[in-house]
Amino acid sequence: AAPFHKDLYNIDKTLHYISANLGEQLTLNGLAGNAHVSPSYFSSMFKRYMGVSLFEYIARKRVESACHLIGTSSMTFTEISSACGFNNYTSFITTFRKYVGCSPTEYRKSPNRSPQLF
Repeated sequence: AAPFHKDLYNIDKTLHYISANLGEQLTLNGLAGNAHVSPSYFSSMFKRYMGVSLFEYIARKRVESACHLIGTSSMTFTEISSACGFNNYTSFITTFRKYVGCSPTEYRKSPNRSPQLF
């Protein structure tokens, strides 16, 4: 297959893998290894096709998942932080506020939630 098709296949496979493993540690080396390409090639390929860096994408998907859990569960924010793969609670709060524009507490209280970050 042409490199273009192989790249798209690898991106699609990676997106599914990320979605299924948000709570796990996701690394550039690990994801590049899954795609059988070098980390530097994988990183540039991902950004070229997705328009954002790999880690920006993962952060957005984790926040999106957190928004869903905040809106549909009674889990604590610490539990949600861990379930969505954030390294620590502070990182969760900072990243959440960056993408959503408010704290998780404010988000939970808000009647007009809109968690689609992509």
